[in-house]
Amino acid sequence: RSADGHIYTLPTIVNVPGSQSMTFRKDWALKLKEQGVIDFETPTTWEQWNGRDSHDHPMFGGGLTWLHKCLAGVDTDPEEPGFRHILVRPYLAAKVGDVRYQTVSPYGKVGAEVHHDSTSVRVKVTVPAGCHATVFVPGETAPHEVAQGTWTFTADKVAE
Repeated sequence: RSADGHIYTLPTIVNVPGSQSMTFRKDWALKLKEQGVIDFETPTTWEQWNGRDSHDHPMFGGGLTWLHKCLAGVDTDPEEPGFRHILVRPYLAAKVGDVRYQTVSPYGKVGAEVHHDSTSVRVKVTVPAGCHATVFVPGETAPHEVAQGTWTFTADKVAE
């Protein structure tokens, strides 16, 4: 944070270059959400910490990337770009029980819905035609390999 109140470090905080699937500082990103810098109902990032000026500042899009790559767990495979192969590995944040992410890829709609409570986890994945996904469900040891369609997985929640 600078003396004039502008945010200069948001992408660095939540998307550390070289980190694996943004696992490095999830706790910092959650703190930004709790402070109101990232709003899950209208996921935009502010120009200044105090809320003045722009509330849709695209140069700080790293926080929005964190929402889909970390919480929903949706990522692309560099070997099969453009969501041809979708990787889904959601992060279960204690204060966030439901996450829903959807985007349109060159092949069609890609989506993930994650719900968790004190006892279970449910992950619903939408894979477009001609694509496939690897889904890592928290609480399970082996990933699920799925083709196009909509898939729902449930598991018992593992104690943290």
